[in-house]
Amino acid sequence: MYGLTEIIEFVRSYGLRDLLRAAVRRYVFRHEKQIVSVASLDEPIHEMYLRMDEVAIREAAPEDVEELHALLVEHRWPRTRKQLREWLSGDNACAVAVDNGRIVGYGCVTRELSSRDPLLTKGIMQAVDFGEDDVWTADAFVAASHRATGVYPAISAETRKVARRLGARRVVGTISSGNVLSRRVHRKLGCTEVGELTFQRFLFFTKVTFTPIP
Repeated sequence: MYGLTEIIEFVRSYGLRDLLRAAVRRYVFRHEKQIVSVASLDEPIHEMYLRMDEVAIREAAPEDVEELHALLVEHRWPRTRKQLREWLSGDNACAVAVDNGRIVGYGCVTRELSSRDPLLTKGIMQAVDFGEDDVWTADAFVAASHRATGVYPAISAETRKVARRLGARRVVGTISSGNVLSRRVHRKLGCTEVGELTFQRFLFFTKVTFTPIP
């Protein structure tokens, strides 16, 4: 999960309650459902979803970590600086949305599945044949003030463009089954829902079930 330095940072940023909640989910009890979706990087996102006047989209850089972390802390989206540095460096495709010089959202796809969540990795491998041509949607966030304004589709388009340049052909992601709005947005962006993952944990008992969507 987290190293000692990350645990200290996490508590300082989000509080002990959020750390305990994350620890319980990781080691004690977990029951959740997520939809697995895939999209071909050969198909561009339709321009009608990319119309924005004031928000600029650009590739993310390691120098964005501090501002991004501050944004996520403000909105109680628990990520550590180390996680952000891992995503914003290496062979990954990350983008940020900037409004009046301020970062208001970001997204990142990676060539590797998460080593921090073995159950999720197991589920993805069970659901799709994740290979060298694939990238995984590691994380995405848009500030509440800029949701439903076209920011997320524009971020997604930029990360897909960079991922395609890096040689990827398909993007794989998961969405909470109950997040109807997000699922609708992703379908508009060319994503196909291939099935639902059910994650179960109680202490040492773990189970991941994949149910295909016809």
